[in-house]
Amino acid sequence: MNCRFLPIAILAGCLVATTAHAGKSSPFFSSRTESKIVSAQDMAETLFQRGEYQRALIIYEHDLAPLGDKYAQYMIGFMHLIGAGVPEDAVTASAWYRLAAERGNPELVAERDRLMRQFTSVDLVQSDTLYRALRKQYSDLVILSQLIREDMEILDPKAGTRLFGDTVGPVTIVDPRSGMEISRRVLEGRVQKRVTQYLTLMNALMEGVKLDTDLDRLDLDELDAIVAEQVALINDR
Repeated sequence: MNCRFLPIAILAGCLVATTAHAGKSSPFFSSRTESKIVSAQDMAETLFQRGEYQRALIIYEHDLAPLGDKYAQYMIGFMHLIGAGVPEDAVTASAWYRLAAERGNPELVAERDRLMRQFTSVDLVQSDTLYRALRKQYSDLVILSQLIREDMEILDPKAGTRLFGDTVGPVTIVDPRSGMEISRRVLEGRVQKRVTQYLTLMNALMEGVKLDTDLDRLDLDELDAIVAEQVALINDR
């Protein structure tokens, strides 16, 4: 199906079908928050279909885009492109499209490229500037690094750049992700598994850099510096 020439509502549905609910597939969302994310996605879609664009935009921009929801990021761009609830602005739309397409989803990449082929050199420079600014806030690398920092501070808020090794504390502890009381050993195992997964995902997104997945050598400040360098790169055109 060629989504490009469909009416707005159908186009939105087409992208939903091809990208699916981010909460059902993204490693960024915990099982505890997934239902809330999906509810927010459904509410935003309902509001958009009703023409309540500003309310839909608030959900997309404040509740979903910061969590790495690529469809939400696409929809923010789409609404800027057609002037739904915001002034019509193709350059701003392109920056959001580029952010939405950073995982390489074919439909989102096609939408990004189709829009940017129409741009002048001045438009492209402006798009680059906006895209860099969005990446500093909402790119997968930034979100993953934030999740790593949160996980590394779960067991010891004072640990800074180090978590694992000899630790002291209660026998049981509340897991912030599930809200359940579990043993410190179990929680540490969960944190180690998640952080290793996040680092592996980040390595797949990095250019010219490979992060050490040995958590004993993980330095959060160094990680933040690497991410800052990576999100400043323009690698999609």
